Amino acid sequence: MDKYHSLNVLNLKNRQDYMSDDCIQDVANMINASGQNRSQRRRLEKSLGKVENIMEHTQKHLDRSAYAEYQKAVDQNFIHFFAVLGLTMIEDYGWKETPDNDHGQITSLFQRVDKKIKKYSDMGYTTEDLVNLLDEQTGIVLVADKHN
Repeated sequence: MDKYHSLNVLNLKNRQDYMSDDCIQDVANMINASGQNRSQRRRLEKSLGKVENIMEHTQKHLDRSAYAEYQKAVDQNFIHFFAVLGLTMIEDYGWKETPDNDHGQITSLFQRVDKKIKKYSDMGYTTEDLVNLLDEQTGIVLVADKHN
């Protein structure tokens, strides 16, 4: 989730620099120096604490929302991948999937690919690890298109 810190709601990179106990104490000292009473200082300290809590809550909500959007995009990409894979097997390789056969060639392929995805994920393989493994076993090197 670190990459979503740039989405900070209040666009505050170092909120700890100005929202700390020292900052609250500095404000309280200014109020005391100007002759204000203790209850006003306490209200201000409480308000500053609330601002910090609201900012933390809002950032957590934003992080959850960003992750949900990311998960939705990943799910769509996997569906897209499986759809193109299935269509390739039908159109280019003549694979068949019949309504009366609930476990045809394409269904079997999808299940096997899904198992491999889970297997390597459970083993802790990264995408780079898988690309290197494929390269070692086949000599095929996968690279992403460069989108400018």
